[in-house]
Formats: sequence, structure tokens, C-alpha cells
Amino acid sequence: MPETPHTTRWGHWTYDATSATLNHDDGYKVTLDECATSAEALNRILEVHNAKWTTPEDVGYFVMGIRALLRPQKTLCSMGQDKRIDDVRAAIRENGYPAG
Repeated sequence: MPETPHTTRWGHWTYDATSATLNHDDGYKVTLDECATSAEALNRILEVHNAKWTTPEDVGYFVMGIRALLRPQKTLCSMGQDKRIDDVRAAIRENGYPAG
């Protein structure tokens, strides 16, 4: 599935711009406001990975969603340095996506 500013679905994950969440078809939600540091984003990725209901594909598609919406190599860990996103929703908008 190609990543474009128009993509709001990655596998079973859908981006909800109103709440700035990635929502799995099974009802699990990840609030992107809680991914403002590299540690927080990594923690959420590992929580999804460790959930009993996820498949490797679910984890991969979740990472694709995070990558498209937050551009973590630019905003969270550029050149291996830990960074913080002061306004996650503004960062999402800067990446071409709406955010409420």
C-alpha cells in the first residue's frame, strides 16, 4: 500500500483525524498525542507488538501509519538524537494530514 498524504488506512489500522488516533478494526486505539517522544512512540509500538491479538502484519502496518503521520526519523530521532514533538497534531498537519 503506497504512502501518500491521502492514505489514511494501513492494513487494519485507520487514522481518525478528529481524535488523532490510529484505530485497529478490532477496536484498539492508539492516541498519537501519546507519541511525542521517541521513547513514547517505541513504547506504543511494543505495546501493539505484545498484544495477543496482533499479527506481524498488524505491527508493520502500525509502524507504517506512525511513519506517515509523525515522520519519526525527522521529528523524534533525527541523527539518533532523542527529540520531542511539542504539538503532535501540528506535526501531523505539517505532514499533509488533517488533525483535530
